[in-house]
Amino acid sequence: MHYKTLRKRNAFLENYKKEKIFSDSLEEFDSSEEVVTKLIEEYKAAERTDYLEWGQEGAKNEEMQS
Repeated sequence: MHYKTLRKRNAFLENYKKEKIFSDSLEEFDSSEEVVTKLIEEYKAAERTDYLEWGQEGAKNEEMQS
């Protein structure tokens, strides 16, 4: 959650913007933040008794939309 605050303020990003991969955009950071957030959610879900069912509802919704 702190990432969004830092990103909004463009804090600590000047050195990264000098690198070729980030010269056009900082999209890599945003997608990485999303991956890490989902991983944290899954780790929390793994501690629950209904972990085997966790995530299946979202998969069903995606199948219906396709």
